Amino acid sequence: MIVGGIDPYFPRFLPAAASSSLIFEESEVNSLVPRVGIVGLELEAHSVSQIIDSVVDNRPLIYTLPSITESLLIVLSGLLGIVISISFSSSAKSAVALIVFTIIGSSIVYLCMIYFGLWLPVTPMAVCLPLAGIAYLGFNYRSQRSAIRSQQEQLVEAQILEAERRKAIERAFSAIHAGPLQRLSSLLRNAKDGNIKQGHVIGELEALNKEIRGVGERLRQEAIGDVYFFYSEGDIKLDLTHSMHEVLYEVYSLAVQRKLPGFEGVKVRAVSIEPFNCKQLSLDIKRQLCWFLEESLQNIGKHAIGATRIQVSGKYINEFYSLKIEDNGPGIQSSHLGEGTQSFYRLEALLYGKFARFSRPSGGTVCELSWPSSFNTS
Repeated sequence: MIVGGIDPYFPRFLPAAASSSLIFEESEVNSLVPRVGIVGLELEAHSVSQIIDSVVDNRPLIYTLPSITESLLIVLSGLLGIVISISFSSSAKSAVALIVFTIIGSSIVYLCMIYFGLWLPVTPMAVCLPLAGIAYLGFNYRSQRSAIRSQQEQLVEAQILEAERRKAIERAFSAIHAGPLQRLSSLLRNAKDGNIKQGHVIGELEALNKEIRGVGERLRQEAIGDVYFFYSEGDIKLDLTHSMHEVLYEVYSLAVQRKLPGFEGVKVRAVSIEPFNCKQLSLDIKRQLCWFLEESLQNIGKHAIGATRIQVSGKYINEFYSLKIEDNGPGIQSSHLGEGTQSFYRLEALLYGKFARFSRPSGGTVCELSWPSSFNTS
């Protein structure tokens, strides 16, 4: 029994976190009595009960740490959560470790209360540790994602620059190979055969000088996305926005007019290029198609000495469009793959098509490029 007096100036309820079923019942009976703490008498009863249990049952008295120590525990628990998150390589392992350490920390708090009477705050271990660890994991995840995204963007940019560099090299090669090198090759052949005159040499060198000077302008126009294909000889440019079968026919007409030894004996020239879907082809691929036809015809003029027939055809075959250039000359004389043929194979890869160059048993060379009619560069 607790005996004592009542101080009328002492507050009825003391601000405490402990609950009381007595006050709860009283609040239900008389709603004018608010529930704001614990009754002083009940607080004294708890104190007496702890003293009795300490004497009779050897139960330790409950004591707490200083406020500054509890604040330090909160900070250390947050740091421990961050350290745990850093210590593991994957987020899944870090999350499991945070759960395990939270359980261990809560168990330590409970054991300190039971066996030593030390009241440790539950918040550091139950809230601060996992919350700080999860917050760090989230921040680290975002940082890693940002780093990965930045690396991917740099890789894509490097790939784009590499592709542009490769295109620039191919453009330079095609511009030089289709014009100046062809003329220089013809001039050297005539010089070796002894069939050369000073006036002819001067005229060829002047034309060669003009073609070489025009290469720079051609490359500059193509690099800025011009819609024209610059023919290798003369100041001729073809509009690539027109129907491609018409553009290819113009390329054919210009190519066979060149004064090359393979064209001197040609009596039959057959050309039939059917219209095809070119809306999905990029300007770069259109230029390469023009250069493919031009280069193939110039190869005939340079190597097919004695040919009497040239046939160019473009038509659909089993959902593929086939562009074929044929002659009845001596056929392929060398197995060496020149830069021109290698560029044809690169064009084959761009079109997801097929390139073939072979000699006929009866004589002559066939150069064919085919690609799916449903090809889409986007």
